[in-house]
Amino acid sequence: MRFVNYILPILTFVCSFSYGQTTLKPSSSITPCLGEYTKAWFTTTYSYDSVQWINNKNQIVSKLDTLSITPLLTPTAGLYYFDLKLFKSGTSYPTSRLFVVPFNGFDFSINNDTTICSGDSMLIKVSNPSNTTLKLKWYSDVTGFIPPSNTTTTQHKVHKPGNYWVTATNQNETCTLVDTMSLLLLNQPVKLIDDKIICENESIVLENLNPESIGTTHVWKYNGKTSSSATLTPIESGKYTLITTTNPTKCNFSDSVTITINPVPKVDLTPSKTLCKDESFIIQNLLSNPSLSYTTNWESNTSLPVIPPGQEVISVTQAGKYKLTLNTGSCKASDSTVLSLLSFEVELGKNIPDTCTNKGVSLYNLKANTEPSTTFYLWKTPYGNFFQKNISAQQKGYYYLTVTSDSPQCEINDSVYIGIAPIPVFDLGNDIIEENSFTVFDGSFSGTFPESKYDFVWKESNTDSIYSSKSKLIIEKPGTHLLSLLIENKTSKCSSTDYFTITIPGSPNIASHVLFIPDAFSPSSLDSENSKVKVLGPDISNEDFNFKIFNRWGQIIFETTDFEFISTEGWSGEGETLPSQNGTYTYTAQGKFIDGETFKEKGTITLLR
Repeated sequence: MRFVNYILPILTFVCSFSYGQTTLKPSSSITPCLGEYTKAWFTTTYSYDSVQWINNKNQIVSKLDTLSITPLLTPTAGLYYFDLKLFKSGTSYPTSRLFVVPFNGFDFSINNDTTICSGDSMLIKVSNPSNTTLKLKWYSDVTGFIPPSNTTTTQHKVHKPGNYWVTATNQNETCTLVDTMSLLLLNQPVKLIDDKIICENESIVLENLNPESIGTTHVWKYNGKTSSSATLTPIESGKYTLITTTNPTKCNFSDSVTITINPVPKVDLTPSKTLCKDESFIIQNLLSNPSLSYTTNWESNTSLPVIPPGQEVISVTQAGKYKLTLNTGSCKASDSTVLSLLSFEVELGKNIPDTCTNKGVSLYNLKANTEPSTTFYLWKTPYGNFFQKNISAQQKGYYYLTVTSDSPQCEINDSVYIGIAPIPVFDLGNDIIEENSFTVFDGSFSGTFPESKYDFVWKESNTDSIYSSKSKLIIEKPGTHLLSLLIENKTSKCSSTDYFTITIPGSPNIASHVLFIPDAFSPSSLDSENSKVKVLGPDISNEDFNFKIFNRWGQIIFETTDFEFISTEGWSGEGETLPSQNGTYTYTAQGKFIDGETFKEKGTITLLR
């Protein structure tokens, strides 16, 4: 920027009238430097409405109170004049004339505005291409600025930012020119964070924190290494220096920070796993820290076992999340693992001591809805092993089921006892037409199905009435009898039934020599037919009858001569003084039939209480 100070001759051209006057300023004749700007104005005692400045070509160049004399109005050296006219209500006052004689000046300038780096200096130089003898004066708005004392000094070194200007006056002091420059100091320091201590598992980013920094090139230096980037993430301890360079000034700024990276304990727990029921699991740190001192801390959302200080291995059985933290005091690291529990059940139900079936008992896991989607089955039975989901128990014994999940392979077991009792198998044989009026039918059951273990139910099929509950059937009523026999195991309640027909004639041909004495009885039986010893026979005479029962020492414990009594009431097992005990007793029976035929029998009877 150039400022011009003119030294003008003071000439006054006064137009006087009887009623007022006008005075041109700074004078009626001025001599500006060619190509530079200057101004002229006036004072007047007239009252006016408007103003016109008219050049020597009779052209209106301005209607303002102040005339700006520009290189456009006076482009060359020579004489120019401008007439000032004032108007009031259309009336023109006397004219004042301004003479302008531009002076052909001289070339003069100093440095353009410049920016320097902080700490540098600048040499301001005066340029005078026309080599005119000039008188120079140096100025600045910088506090403490000391200008050169010699007016011929054409260069001066400065180092403080601010505005500097120089005035140049020609030899005859007809023109004074001014040129100005601004000196800017580029001071954009780099600002890094303060020294910092971090852990290995932490991360920080180093960058210039000065928002006004205009550095365009960045260089990091640390531990003998360099990196060209605006930011840097330290991965090792050391002193980090950032150098920024401006462009195009090429100023360098820098700052340093010391980063200390402390070691972090290494921890990597056993991977998460799904456990089987009642299974224990070892959780441990799979990494080692041989040269590092630290403390350990276990945490869990479930109960923890007692863990001594410093222990990095625990055994657990409960599902949950387990976390191990290693702490050096300044740095710590953690890892966690999750244990899940695969829980399902196997239940075969209650033991079946005795069951009667000819189709088997269906066995399967009653808790199958708890099983995982993929499972394997193993049955161990009295008759072999089977790999299937369900099984039919065909034999008496224990049945074991093992259910194994696929992943993880968890085994759950259960067992059940199935007592499969046999179904009584018998055959009453063919239908019978009896020649006598009395018959005893036993079907040979006394050995195969003893009354102590089986119940017998004889029925007339056409009446559904119970005919007898003995293993042996005595039929005395003439006629055709459609009979059924049910034999049932007293323990397992297994039973079967068979049918046959027996026909008894209407009148006997000869006397029946039938004598029936049971081989066992039980006084505690609820069945009256089985609770006493009775002697039966359709044609036995009451005369000369004798029945005795002996214990094992040959002593008579019961005796009767009343056939009617023994055939209807019977002996209940009572002795002469005390009830008889369990055991086998000997009996004798003698007498005669109604036709006079005699009989004498001897055998044993078993008493069961």
